[in-house]
Amino acid sequence: MEPILADLGTFGFTFRSLGVHGFGISASSNFAVLYEASQQYLRNGPPLSKELVARAALEFERRLADGAGLAADDVYPIAMGGLNTVHTLPMSGRGKPVADGEVVVNNIEVDPHWFSRHVIMAFNPNAQRHDVPGLLGRLFRHRRRKEFVKRMSRLSLNCANAIKRRDIRGLGRQIKEYVELYDLWSAGNYSAYSHDMAGKLKAGLKRKLCAWKPPGAGATQAIAAFVADEQAGSAAIKIFNNEGWWATPAYITGDLSAEFIRSDGQVRFTAGHRLDLIGSADLGQDPKINTPGICCACAIEPRTELVIHAENES
Repeated sequence: MEPILADLGTFGFTFRSLGVHGFGISASSNFAVLYEASQQYLRNGPPLSKELVARAALEFERRLADGAGLAADDVYPIAMGGLNTVHTLPMSGRGKPVADGEVVVNNIEVDPHWFSRHVIMAFNPNAQRHDVPGLLGRLFRHRRRKEFVKRMSRLSLNCANAIKRRDIRGLGRQIKEYVELYDLWSAGNYSAYSHDMAGKLKAGLKRKLCAWKPPGAGATQAIAAFVADEQAGSAAIKIFNNEGWWATPAYITGDLSAEFIRSDGQVRFTAGHRLDLIGSADLGQDPKINTPGICCACAIEPRTELVIHAENES
């Protein structure tokens, strides 16, 4: 008797993204969120659970990092959208799936117009992208690693409060302290690539520059600049452009979106990238640090899309 072979259909996808990979706004996590959203849809259909997508995307990222306890502050802000504090508890074991309660996201009230007037994102498109071999291991081995996670967690809460109060100077003070801490933790790898441009910003904006930081883990020519007002933001963009950098106000965007009903029969998923205001404390999840952490981050433009093409005639 001949075996009966079912038609399992075909699955393919198109991924469209701007070339912002390697500049610290979590392009890899953006892909992980969109890809896991497509997989959840293929398995279960609509509606999507953002929590399940974020958890699956976190496991996706950690498999690529040999199970290291990282990326919670990357995937969850992208999936949830807006501005959030991301609270992490230590993992139950290296490489184990993330259990309920190990990552908790609290949405923070923010005026997106206020934010875009005061925060400028800029990259040097011709620069080397983030690549620091061995950095993660050094962070996990640093003798002060627990202290750094605790201090950064405090800064995250202060950062969220400053944003709720629309206090750009207060926010700037938290950012400056964070840059100092992360430079200590990373042995200077964090901000070194952007010092020259930061010097030009300081010379041009003077006291109107409240703070600056590299997004993500640094080690590339990318800067988030925090400025006193909209005029200073325009001046900052001009300074960046004069040096050949791409620059724009930071536009906060919404959560993971799925369009299931389309005339062409395709399914479209979109999500933003992640700007960390205070990051790195999520590394406390790893057993090598084993310390609760709090980060503060938001989802920002540009949004990327993944369109799936699935057919099954049976």
